[in-house]
Amino acid sequence: IWKINAATGDIVWESEPYTCVSRSGARGGVQGTGLLGEHDIANLVIYPIAGTPTTFQGLLVALDKRTGAEVWRFTMANYAWSSPVAVYTPEGKSYIVICDSAGKMFLLDGITGQSLTSVTLSAKGLPIEASPAVYEDMIVVGTRGQRIYGVDLY
Repeated sequence: IWKINAATGDIVWESEPYTCVSRSGARGGVQGTGLLGEHDIANLVIYPIAGTPTTFQGLLVALDKRTGAEVWRFTMANYAWSSPVAVYTPEGKSYIVICDSAGKMFLLDGITGQSLTSVTLSAKGLPIEASPAVYEDMIVVGTRGQRIYGVDLY
């Protein structure tokens, strides 16, 4: 993962390498959009990495925006192609939502990456490839199983 100066094209920093595995029909690597942190995680950029360390596993990593150093990692039994989203309390406390290829949605502490809870949305284990959206107190996401779920944050 690189941070590139948009004006010059120069590489500002490069993260540690993540070995990714691909298979037919499923590519490893960063498939989702990075999350730029705000409030209490304003120093972080968070990326999902698919196919690491094995084909079906993945990571969600938080990198320091200034240096690219890994601050925390959340190891996922199943990879993620969706982009993570942040949810903030009125006081600025962050929570991260990420969905995986087995139909699970996770809620993580934004500062530590620790899993706080999870819910299985796709009973048949069908992937969630769409990125979740946050609307007021609701997280909304679609699945490959042609279902749209709303998860109440409270």
